[in-house]
Amino acid sequence: LLNRKIEFLPSKQEIERRQINKIGFTRPELCVMLAYAKMDIYNSIVNSDFINDEYFESELFAYFPKLMQEKFKKEIKGHQLRKEIIATQITNLVVNRAGITFISQICQDSGFSVPDVVRSFIIACDSFRLREVWEEIEGLTGKVSPEVQYQMFLNSNKLLERSITWLLRHQAKGSISKNVERFRKIADELLGILSKVMASASQESFERKVERYCGNNVDRKLATKVASMDPLASAFDIAEISAESKFDIEVIAKLYFAVGTRFSLKWLRSRVSNMTFENQWQRLSSKTILEDIYTYQMKISKLVVEFNHGKKDICENKSIENWVESVSFLVERFDNFISELKMNPNPDISVFVVALNRLKPLVG
Repeated sequence: LLNRKIEFLPSKQEIERRQINKIGFTRPELCVMLAYAKMDIYNSIVNSDFINDEYFESELFAYFPKLMQEKFKKEIKGHQLRKEIIATQITNLVVNRAGITFISQICQDSGFSVPDVVRSFIIACDSFRLREVWEEIEGLTGKVSPEVQYQMFLNSNKLLERSITWLLRHQAKGSISKNVERFRKIADELLGILSKVMASASQESFERKVERYCGNNVDRKLATKVASMDPLASAFDIAEISAESKFDIEVIAKLYFAVGTRFSLKWLRSRVSNMTFENQWQRLSSKTILEDIYTYQMKISKLVVEFNHGKKDICENKSIENWVESVSFLVERFDNFISELKMNPNPDISVFVVALNRLKPLVG
């Protein structure tokens, strides 16, 4: 699709030279890449099955002026370029909001097709009401520094990537509208009780983020939404455990976040996320490790629930310690390793692979 010479884009050798000298693409080069990213995604989804979902009727109507929407409702619904219009609208949303490489990177990392990833993008985006949040962040232009806006958008991308990966792994079936309705209910419920269920360390981190944004002229309500995105990334895991165990989301969320604190899983994720990588394979390894840490947090939470299932109530800390006693040797071995790791100021990526291997026996 892309001919570098025709588009005056740098050669592979030139890109390697720029990487060594830490020089990025120029603005015109990025504009060319933006256009080609959109063409690639558009071509991949225009004839896909999910484009026919009734959920996208709103995208079709949004393409036309409001007066036309009111006067020509029937004609718009039956428009002969219906699929092409919807594909254009979705492509613009995905690339304009998440960036040039977001979709292709997830496809490359996960092995799923562009239509699969874009479908999961729409479900995740609308489940967490991110379109509204993005508009609010854009409304801050001229009121806050570009760096603050960039950080807020970056937080939403992290939530998106984690949620898309979860949806792809669990192969969410059914119509997009049913999935959005289901997952939006989960996200809204968890957001409403977040301050009650987070572990103390997470609560402190959350409050620091809110105050930092507020200190940079961000409205407290929006600051709270953006700061909530990190813990909200676990919404689908919490909902799955809740559905299987029949305990309500508040009980399971407290337990889930307490597990993250007890086994230093949030700390491990933070260390991996803040590392710098020299090549694509190290970066991909880090993403795999992060996803595995989330998986182990969910599996340990499930085991704790099952172990204490005969009890009417589950008290997160007591229930966790009850389960820990049943696997005390394995937990002690893991705790000792984490204590050593916390004293290492500059661990490399291989150390976190060992940490996962110490976690693995805990979940059988």
